Amino acid sequence: MYSFVLNYMREAGMKSAVVTRRMPRRGGHEKAGSSGAVPSFEYHIKL
Repeated sequence: MYSFVLNYMREAGMKSAVVTRRMPRRGGHEKAGSSGAVPSFEYHIKL
C-alpha cells in the first residue's frame, strides 16, 4: 500500500511528503481532566 502511494506522489512530481500521526490520549491525563496537547509523530520522506 505505501509503495503505491509513494510512487503515485513521485509520478505527480512531488519532491517530499510529511505525515503527522496523532497518538491516542492517555487514560491518566483524561482522568485528571487534561485536554491539553495531543502527542504526535511526524514522518518526513524525500520522494
